[in-house]
Amino acid sequence: MEVTFVGQTSHPTCKPTEVFTLTQQWCDAAQRDDVTEANRLQAEIDKHDRPAKLGPSALWYAKQGWPVFPLAPVGYTDPRRPDFLGDGKKPYPHTRGFKDATLDPDQVRRWWTDMPDSNIGLATGVMFDVIDIDGPTGVASLAQLGPDALPDVHGKVDTPRGTHYYVSPTGDGNRAGVKPGIDYRGAGGYVCAPPSAIGDRRYSWLIQPSPEIRKSA
Repeated sequence: MEVTFVGQTSHPTCKPTEVFTLTQQWCDAAQRDDVTEANRLQAEIDKHDRPAKLGPSALWYAKQGWPVFPLAPVGYTDPRRPDFLGDGKKPYPHTRGFKDATLDPDQVRRWWTDMPDSNIGLATGVMFDVIDIDGPTGVASLAQLGPDALPDVHGKVDTPRGTHYYVSPTGDGNRAGVKPGIDYRGAGGYVCAPPSAIGDRRYSWLIQPSPEIRKSA
């Protein structure tokens, strides 16, 4: 099942976020040239669409059964690794990256207490896999694959460069370049999760994760 535009239906247990719904209403008002309503909706969006704290979000993910680990924020440097510069998506140097991912709330708290600006890494291939659509090239490739290209989508994330589709795990590993602009993140991989940020762009849920991929369901 493909989910590619506002208003299309995803898996029945996936719920659009409030910001997603408000944005759809804002688009409708803008198309009607209803400036007053568009401004009102924009004010509502601004109230809701504020960056959440990373630590509590990481704890919530762990509670869902999603192994988490910290990613070095943009601009992070380490005197032990002068060649390392954090880009928001790489694990900290001298760590094992996704191999350190855990569900242990105490460990998660320690990480985000010691490193509160860390982005959130989620290990894929455990509770879900992710189809990564990168930029216009990825969107074009997905369109060429047709309406039945995607399996049931159990969550959808807006990324700084495109979209992440959360799907049921298959046991497959990572596959880069499935099509131009499309990567598959499975066993042995990871993704950056909301509300992580890359510069002034942050990851955000467009469609919240369904109970199909959540342990607490």
